Amino acid sequence: MPAQRTRQPPPITCVPRSTVDPLLHKDVDGLLKDLKFASRRIQTAGVSFVDEMRILERLYYKNKNQHRSAPFFKRMSEIRRYGQRLVELNVWERAELLRTSFFGLTTIADINQKATKGAWSFIPDIAHVSFVLERLQSCSVLVNKVYHSQR
Repeated sequence: MPAQRTRQPPPITCVPRSTVDPLLHKDVDGLLKDLKFASRRIQTAGVSFVDEMRILERLYYKNKNQHRSAPFFKRMSEIRRYGQRLVELNVWERAELLRTSFFGLTTIADINQKATKGAWSFIPDIAHVSFVLERLQSCSVLVNKVYHSQR
């Protein structure tokens, strides 16, 4: 089993909505709406990406002995490693968990559509928000690295 290259997420602790200044509630509402849209798009892209990674993994498995030294295969191996690292970041799950933590849901198993229909009632702690932002930044750096390595 390869060494784990990422740290464990901090536990999610939420504080009640009443601790937030009422003037900021409208701002949080707008941010949650944007976060919902973004997390849905990330989820869709993530599902598609995992499917593509399965195909790439199968191609790699079938052809690694025959084409190991070929330049195109070395590039394919590099893209495969980058893809595995992107899957390890698990940003689609983290973004959804951040969004649902505003409704008091702290694990993936708790998430359902009905629980997030009403008004938000909690604010996640700064440690969890910082962790998700760090993951998103790492994802962005990795995607830019892959994009610029193709040129």
